Amino acid sequence: MKAVSRDRQGVARGKKWPSRTHNYSPQRSKFPFYLEFEINPNSQPFYTSLQTITKSLTPELTTNLPTIRTHSLTHSLTHTFATSTPRTTMPPPRPSILCLHGSGTSAAIFSAQTRRLRSALRPYFDLIFVDAPIPSPPGPGVLPFFSDSGPYYKWFSPTTTTTTTTTTVEARQRTTSEIAAVTAAIERGLAKQGRRVAEMAGVLGFSQGTVAAALLLWLGRGGEGGWAGLRFGVMLCGGCRADVVGMIGDRLAVPTVHLHGLADPFLHASRLLTECFRPEFLTVMEFEGGHHCPSGEGDVDRLAGLVVEVGGGGGRRGRGGGGVTAAFGVV
Repeated sequence: MKAVSRDRQGVARGKKWPSRTHNYSPQRSKFPFYLEFEINPNSQPFYTSLQTITKSLTPELTTNLPTIRTHSLTHSLTHTFATSTPRTTMPPPRPSILCLHGSGTSAAIFSAQTRRLRSALRPYFDLIFVDAPIPSPPGPGVLPFFSDSGPYYKWFSPTTTTTTTTTTVEARQRTTSEIAAVTAAIERGLAKQGRRVAEMAGVLGFSQGTVAAALLLWLGRGGEGGWAGLRFGVMLCGGCRADVVGMIGDRLAVPTVHLHGLADPFLHASRLLTECFRPEFLTVMEFEGGHHCPSGEGDVDRLAGLVVEVGGGGGRRGRGGGGVTAAFGVV
């Protein structure tokens, strides 16, 4: 901004500015001056203060400038800048992934355990964590690091996921109330964060949380509640049992990423979980780890890449067309 004093004949004293300038001349003012300033089309909207204006005026002008004229001048410049600057376009909101912790932990603990994965996925997804409904003692690997991070929770009672000989009807009868408790707990947890089930694009589970995740995808296939909006799933070190496979019945045609730790003592449960999904929708990643979320940069990047591909593509099929895919070092 620059103040240019003019004489009575309108001749400017000083160098005129180049193109793209706006002039302000107070109407019926006896003071021979006007302000000349440039508009930057790429600048952000801002408001011009009286102090900014008067800094550019010569001392004799600021001394003789009436208060009412100064106020009008400030208002005019503020209006000009605010209306002359193009509005910025906000990016679209990121899809949300519902995150379900394992047995004997909590939403806060799971958030800490997945901090590197969250960082890798932050440009693409919002990860939303909720607590399970059933109080529980600390789970495997929780102590001593999270000894002061209670209370701890689990999604199901032991009888829900440990029985291996049961019919589909019996499994449904036994777990109906617990499934209702799971969905109610998730809805409450989302509501506390100002979120809704319908906003969730996918679901991510760890250990016992993968059982809950698979059941939510199963409910979505049946069009129950708001779960039909779930487009994909991410299963980390799955904790499935045969009775859950029997309860789901026909394999789900939902794109899923499955993480298997080759040193995981529950690897058989992770592999059993894949039987809940149709092979052409499966993407399996194996890593040299146990029953935990990967922490190595290479493993995290591979996993994040698969999640983005399956979830970011609006729920596309796994790549390769032959069931379990081989890419990014995935088998």
